[in-house]
Amino acid sequence: NVSLSFTGSLGFTAGGSSASILNAGSYGYAAGNLAISTSNANYQVVIASSLTNQYVVTPATVSLSASKVYDGSEIFTAGAANTSFAVATGIGSQTLGISGAATANNANVVGVSSLNTSGLTLANGTGLASNYVLPGSTTNVLITPKSVTTTIANQTKVYDTTTVATLTAGTNSSDGSYVLSGFVGSDGAYVTQTVGSYNNANVANASSVSASIGSSYVAKGSTALSNYALPTSASTAAGGGAITPASLTMTANDASTYVGVAPNLTYQLAGLLGGDTASSAISGAAVTYTASLLNTAMNTPALNALTPNATSSNYSLTFVKGSLMVAGNLQMIVNAGSNTATY
Repeated sequence: NVSLSFTGSLGFTAGGSSASILNAGSYGYAAGNLAISTSNANYQVVIASSLTNQYVVTPATVSLSASKVYDGSEIFTAGAANTSFAVATGIGSQTLGISGAATANNANVVGVSSLNTSGLTLANGTGLASNYVLPGSTTNVLITPKSVTTTIANQTKVYDTTTVATLTAGTNSSDGSYVLSGFVGSDGAYVTQTVGSYNNANVANASSVSASIGSSYVAKGSTALSNYALPTSASTAAGGGAITPASLTMTANDASTYVGVAPNLTYQLAGLLGGDTASSAISGAAVTYTASLLNTAMNTPALNALTPNATSSNYSLTFVKGSLMVAGNLQMIVNAGSNTATY
């Protein structure tokens, strides 16, 4: 064996010119300043004038991940809205861009597991695209559910002392009380929840209706609901819930008195709901009459002489007048009481 000593280094060429090895490609060898010597006097070491071997730098394979919001398609297009690609070179801080489109094995949130990269092209970033290649496919692929908006159409009911709102469930042919938007293509769903709630039980303060939907969505046709982010509650727009007044009748009770004596005036209400009372349902309640009626005794009652009046925010009032009988000071007033008999 002959011991050799090396000093200096080989050089490299590209296209016949001296080159430094920085990027992927094929390079030729040149003697450079390499010197080889031996202490054995029987040998003289000479570097060949022509070095035919090559030094080859192959492109590095990047890591690729992709994600998009569900749109009903297997296609992932670089630069498209709600679609993103991430390219990791693994070499220093070098970055790359990407263009083109790739096809996934499935268009659904549940089911997608791989992405074929044949339609994609790397683009220069801080690194050169020619130094890298894409993998043939990647399993780092994700489709996220698309957001759906669910609202309640404007609602109206007659005052009933409660905040309960009765909603209409949807069907395959109707959305009922609900408005759903955001589905892709022919996809769709309806809501079966029929119970909602007004923000207030009173006519003056009711302005919206809300409902807890939870999982009461039913898919239309072949829609896969797992492709969508479905709200668990819904409401009307501000001002979209109205309560109208209920009917209430205020009747002035017939009254009797004597000349110059103010009568005892009372009234009755028909139509009060729930736990409502006269004091909570109406305000400013009064029964009035013309004062001059007390000046003269009457032979028969004055019909419609007593006028009831009041205001209410929760009731629409109907007023029924009563009669007034004025007797002379030496007369007796006899009122017939109520009685019931069986035939």
